[in-house]
Amino acid sequence: MAEFEATVVSGLGEAGGFITLPWVTGQLREKLGCSPYPGTLNLQLRGDAARIWKEISESHSGVPISPPEGFCDSRCYPVKINGRLLAHIVKPLVPDYPPDKLELVSTHKLRRLLGLGDGDTLRLEPVSRDEDLGGSSPLNALLFDLEGTLVDFQWKLAEAEGALRGALEELGLKPQSLQGLDYATLRRHAYREIGMDVSSRKKVDARLNPIYDRHDLDALSRWSLRDGVVELLDELEDHAIPCALVSNIGRKAVTGLLEKFDLTGRFHSVVTRDEVVFMKPDGEGILRSLAQLDRAPEGALMVGDSLSDLMAARDAEIPVALITGGESVQRPLGGWRPDYLVTSLAEVSELVLWNLARR
Repeated sequence: MAEFEATVVSGLGEAGGFITLPWVTGQLREKLGCSPYPGTLNLQLRGDAARIWKEISESHSGVPISPPEGFCDSRCYPVKINGRLLAHIVKPLVPDYPPDKLELVSTHKLRRLLGLGDGDTLRLEPVSRDEDLGGSSPLNALLFDLEGTLVDFQWKLAEAEGALRGALEELGLKPQSLQGLDYATLRRHAYREIGMDVSSRKKVDARLNPIYDRHDLDALSRWSLRDGVVELLDELEDHAIPCALVSNIGRKAVTGLLEKFDLTGRFHSVVTRDEVVFMKPDGEGILRSLAQLDRAPEGALMVGDSLSDLMAARDAEIPVALITGGESVQRPLGGWRPDYLVTSLAEVSELVLWNLARR
C-alpha cells in the first residue's frame, strides 16, 4: 500500500472520553489486540496525502468497530509509523467527518513516546492484518547503556572533560582543536591526531585512562538503580530475549556496579570503554555486542539516555529508545530525535510486551 505523510496537530481533547468507553476499549482489545491509551493523536493531511488516504480507505474495509445504539460506526486501519511502530487510524463513519483529518489510536501515548509536537511530520504506511505489523523483525535483543539508563547519572562531566583536555594538551594537541568535544570524542580525536596504531593509542590511553577510571569510580560510589531494572531484566529472561550492556564506563567500574547491585550474570554481553577503539557515539560497541549475542541489527533495540547513545544506534543502524532524566538533561539532544522517548523502564517493558504480542 502507498505511504503518505501527516502533520501532528492539536485536537479538542474529546477523544479520551470516547476511547475509555467500555464497549470501545473491549472491541479494540478484541479486534486490534491492544489496550488503547485513553486518547488519540490528531493528524492533518495536506496535498496528495488526503487523496492517497481516501483511496486506501475506500479500497479497504478496515476493522469494524460496532457501537451500541446512539453511537456511530467506525473502521480501524492498521498503519506503521515511520516504518516501525504500530498504530491504528480510527475513521468514524459520519457524513461530515473531515477528509483531511486523521486520528491514531495506540497502546502508547504517541506524543510522549515519539517526542512529537505540533507541526511534526509522520510517515504512515497502511498494512494488511496478515502482515508483520511491527514493520521490522521481531525483537531479538535489547542493548542497554549504563549510566543515566540503568542507574542515575553521577559522572562529573565538566570536571572530567577539563582534565581530559589538559592531558591531551600535554601530549601536544592544540587547545582550539579540543573545543566542543565531549569525554568520548576527545579520545577519538586524540587517536586520529596522534596515530591509530596500537603503540600510539597506548600512549593516549596512558594519559586518559586514569582520568576516566577516577571519575568512573567516583560515580560508582553514588550510583543507585533506576526503578524497574530488575523487573525488566526478569521479563527479558522469561521471554528468552538476550540483553547486553554497552557502556562508555570502563570495565573496572562496570564490574563493581554489577557486583554492588547483584546483577552479575544478568547480561549476555558486556562491552565497556576498554573493549572498543571508539566509544559511543560510534556504533562499534553495539555491533561488537550484537556479534557476541549472535544477533543481527534487525530486531535489536538500544536503550539509552543520551545523544551519544542515539548517534551510536544510528551508526549501527538499529532503533533507539531514550529514557528521560539522564545525560540528556545536561547535554540536550538538539535536533536529533530518538525512535522512542520514554520516561521510565516500565515504558520500555511496555514496548517489549507490545512486540511479544505480535509474534
